[in-house]
Amino acid sequence: MKKNIYPALGILLAGGSMLLMNEYTELTIFNDYPLLWIIGGMFFGMWIGRLIQKKS
Repeated sequence: MKKNIYPALGILLAGGSMLLMNEYTELTIFNDYPLLWIIGGMFFGMWIGRLIQKKS
């Protein structure tokens, strides 16, 4: 896999979790800070990519 795919997967994971939380709960924290969740997902994906590269 290309190493650019991991941050994209992190962003998709963060976006999907925000969508599910918004639809099925009444929490408003996800409406207040969506950009921080997406950036956090990107950094999580970068961290996973680095972790996988170290094992290789």
